[in-house]
Amino acid sequence: MTFAGIKSQLPRVIRYVAENRDIIIPPELIRSLVQSIRTILKNPMAEFFNRIVTAEQLSNFATIYIRPSETAIPEIIASQNLSLDFKQVQEASVLRSIPEFNNKVLVNLTTSLKQDRVNGGLTVSAADTMQYQFCKAQLVASYADLDNWLTPYLSEFVVRTYSMIISSIISRQFGLTLDETMKIMGVSAIYYSQLLGPDNDDLVMPAVYNRCTFIGSRAELVALANEVAEISSTGLDIIKLCAMMKKVGPDRMKAFDPQVFLSICGSLGPDVITGRIALEYPPYWVYCLLLALSGVKTPMIYQLNNSRLSMEGRSRFLSAIMTDEQLFSLRR
Repeated sequence: MTFAGIKSQLPRVIRYVAENRDIIIPPELIRSLVQSIRTILKNPMAEFFNRIVTAEQLSNFATIYIRPSETAIPEIIASQNLSLDFKQVQEASVLRSIPEFNNKVLVNLTTSLKQDRVNGGLTVSAADTMQYQFCKAQLVASYADLDNWLTPYLSEFVVRTYSMIISSIISRQFGLTLDETMKIMGVSAIYYSQLLGPDNDDLVMPAVYNRCTFIGSRAELVALANEVAEISSTGLDIIKLCAMMKKVGPDRMKAFDPQVFLSICGSLGPDVITGRIALEYPPYWVYCLLLALSGVKTPMIYQLNNSRLSMEGRSRFLSAIMTDEQLFSLRR
């Protein structure tokens, strides 16, 4: 992942949490706060949250509340848009002696809670935001822990939404023909299929990409994959995705690069940070899908409607993800 500026901040983040263990919310208080909001909201995101709670997954998270102080807070921690997984951070090895943080996903509930003026305790002030934070963190944790993260159908639907929406935006921006648009769709599908595939997946013809018959016939899928094999065969990132797009696109896309890509496609989420990360990190893309299909008005729902994917999203996709047991069977 290329998430700009994050890696350079990690040492400061680790030092901050190690020196400020009092920001951790005790597990018994978390359970109490969670029980107080479980029946307030009725939408797919709330259902996903309830699955997390019912499956006793709250122990996967380092849940924090930061009280006002003069101590400078690292931007990554202060932001409500980032779910930092200490298990994936090499620098976090120093936290092994602090079980509350070790291998946990950081969930900052500062903007979702408020202090009771009478007894100084914490109460929930934004139930929806609190649930969203836990849902995103569960997606981040499960993506890291599971080699085959999603079922074949869920993976195909995620790739279909990604490739159709991204290619549609780029097509309008550059005035592409149908054939050119389908090639952009195809290389987008190869890229996201790699991100969703197991460690031993075929990088040229990922397993999920083989299911993408919405792009073309089997022969057409193979032909496109072979056309960009020199780029895809060593593993893809957002830089190489843009290289593939330049290769299969028209001459007017020859200056296409990650900066252009992020600027025209990075506003699909509830905020710019989430939207841009989603372009190269599947847990955030699925989070954006869940938000949109839960009725949260983000640009994603417009794109799903425009691509005629929202009806299937609200039915088969939501049903499949709520019943995917492995997503709710993590132990950290």
